[in-house]
Amino acid sequence: MKFYILICLLIVANLCLAQIQVHLEVDSDTISLNEVVGVNVKVIGARNSSTPTINTNENFNIQHEGSSSQISIINGDTTISTSHQYQLSPIKPGTFTLGPATVEVNGKEFTSNTISIKVGGTTNIPNKDRNYYVEAFLDKKEAYLGEQVIYTFKLFNKVQLYNSTLEIPKFDGFISESLGSEKSIIKIINGVRWKETEIKTLLIPTRTGDFEIPPASINAKLIVSQSFFGAETKPVRLISETVKIKIKELPLANKPANFLGLIGEFDIKTSIEKNNIKRGESTTLTLEISGIGDSRDFPEPAIKTNDFKIYNDKPTFNKTIQGDQIKSVKTFKKAIVPQKAGTIMLPAIEITFFNPISGKYESRSTQAISINVLPSENGEDELKMATFNNLTSEKRNINLLATDLMPIFYHPGVLEGNFTKKINISHLYVFNILTFVLYIFLYYQKNMRNKLKLDVKKIRRNKAFGIFNKQFKTLKHQVNFASHASTMLREYLGDKLQLDGKSITTFDLDKIFLHSQISKTTLIELKNIFAKLDNFQFGGITISDQEKDKLLVTLVKIVKKLEKEI
Repeated sequence: MKFYILICLLIVANLCLAQIQVHLEVDSDTISLNEVVGVNVKVIGARNSSTPTINTNENFNIQHEGSSSQISIINGDTTISTSHQYQLSPIKPGTFTLGPATVEVNGKEFTSNTISIKVGGTTNIPNKDRNYYVEAFLDKKEAYLGEQVIYTFKLFNKVQLYNSTLEIPKFDGFISESLGSEKSIIKIINGVRWKETEIKTLLIPTRTGDFEIPPASINAKLIVSQSFFGAETKPVRLISETVKIKIKELPLANKPANFLGLIGEFDIKTSIEKNNIKRGESTTLTLEISGIGDSRDFPEPAIKTNDFKIYNDKPTFNKTIQGDQIKSVKTFKKAIVPQKAGTIMLPAIEITFFNPISGKYESRSTQAISINVLPSENGEDELKMATFNNLTSEKRNINLLATDLMPIFYHPGVLEGNFTKKINISHLYVFNILTFVLYIFLYYQKNMRNKLKLDVKKIRRNKAFGIFNKQFKTLKHQVNFASHASTMLREYLGDKLQLDGKSITTFDLDKIFLHSQISKTTLIELKNIFAKLDNFQFGGITISDQEKDKLLVTLVKIVKKLEKEI
């Protein structure tokens, strides 16, 4: 009887699964590049299903907005349906296929239909006639390989935008460096209050040729009307123009033979620890190369001399952002040992770099350094051979001239008696065992320290929470609260996942955690706090102390969950 009941239950379950349907719908299948369109995924016949994943084929950005459930009873038949709402924004013009959407019910996957969407170009409306618009531009149209270029993105709005999410383009062919958090100012134009938000990125080209930097964009919501029952919002997408730049090769004319790829404007300084030393002693020579540009990969400067032995130490490098430029300092330390006495000249050291401002190769050199080398205490340290007189082949008897301070034991028997009685054998065993254990412990500690020094990624990952926690203590009192909170969260994720944290956007999170063990609940909470922080950054909304407290609690909660799950 039980067997038949089990068979019936399996048949009913299969019939229920067979009735599950998934439908993919869009508000419009023809849109422009700077529009946002609503997408709906409707799951019919399933009470508990996973959040749908929609295949965009990397032609669209998509963001989950929420879901709603409905139960309808018609002529005694009960139908359960769940609708998931999304906001879809195109990445490039063309005709593309959206879908299918996939959901999982009781371990089985169900897919929807697909939809063809035609994406046109941007709608051109003069900026003066808009309530909001964006701009992106470079500070130059041509640059040399390795020259610093400034990319600027600006948002202008005279109405409030909510849930704003910024998408900075990928700078292929460039090394990118953020020039700090966004800066906002208020301008009054023709009696109208405008808010201008600016974000700058430093670019260093790594290849030559003609480049097109893709558009940057902001997805946001605009309040259309408000009533007692709530606000009606409209999704908007602001997209900048493509930016073009030509990257040129460095000129071959007048290129010095000692040019080693240093680009910018630099100077070199030297200092010596001691000018007066004795032969056989060493002194430290310090070389400092500093200026505008990145000198990280500049090699050890050579010193052409036979009067000194030179031992190179590991160089140090420091880079800072000052204004809109990278300034760097690379320091080399060398131990130099003179090979002879007298006044010896340490020759001048020259570096060559290409200056993009003048368009020429330039050189800087140090002054020669005079070092006074005194003879060592043993004169010229000449080894003198001993001479032996009256050498004969006559065999002589060995005479005992003196005895050692300590007694000499000629056989083991002398160790017996009082000497061995003073030693406890068990203590000797314990001492030997402890010595061996201590050796193993120190050997293990040394290996662990070496592994930690080599495993930079592991160090970065392990220190991520500590860095976040240290910055969190002063977060509430920061002037740009939302900006600092957003940067902290992104840099934390960057350290944990070995990514460039500052370039992570809300839309990147699905791709980043696609194959991760992070739960869907944590991912949704993470995307929500990203959206909230972006909203406060770019939406022109003033954040209250009460909202700050809520965000602080949420921020700590999500980071602690990520610590456990990543």
